[in-house]
Amino acid sequence: MKHHLCTCVGIAAVTLASMGSFAQTPVGGGTSSDRIVQRIPTLASFKQKVSSASSALAGSSRTRDWGVFDVELNINPRDTDWVDEITVPFYVMMKARSNTKDKALIQQPFSFFKLTNKYRDLEKGRRSVSAIMLPTAMARFGDVIGLAVEVSMDGKVIHGDSIEGGTDLPKPTADKKWWTDTGIIDSEKTAKRTGYLVARSQTPYVIVKPDDFEVEVESK
Repeated sequence: MKHHLCTCVGIAAVTLASMGSFAQTPVGGGTSSDRIVQRIPTLASFKQKVSSASSALAGSSRTRDWGVFDVELNINPRDTDWVDEITVPFYVMMKARSNTKDKALIQQPFSFFKLTNKYRDLEKGRRSVSAIMLPTAMARFGDVIGLAVEVSMDGKVIHGDSIEGGTDLPKPTADKKWWTDTGIIDSEKTAKRTGYLVARSQTPYVIVKPDDFEVEVESK
């Protein structure tokens, strides 16, 4: 049986300093105890995981690879049991495989995807959020070489972290993150692709362990 890649992002711990506000942890900085994004597994570990929508939902006549990016949040507000709203952008970079015959990918081997999910009314405790890459992108655009996740509130990025695959991902300029570096994402070698990285609720995964994941109130 064909194996199916499940790219599962690990644990992102989000701690609120007071009702309605997060602890102001610098993006990518801080010690392990005050970092909001505590841990993201390596890309190599993703490739060791196998899953597909059809393996979870019986009755499909064929199976396809889906990219599944799951992030676990630890919601821990002070003096309240609820958080009103957070925004979680996901950024993914893929690179065409060396044996591709796709002329468009030969010209632009890098594919950049962004999805911003908004969540409301998060109860205190462990909460999971997710972004899903459609199987057409997984089949056509190559391999995932970079993933970044941010957590923001009131228009401010509270914390972000990323993983990247060795030398495949272009190096950002000093003091920049690869997912915001115009030299990378606006390069003539990079295509910005929309409509492929989507909310979990727009895929069959919406009925896979539905109570484990927060439902997006807005995605773009």
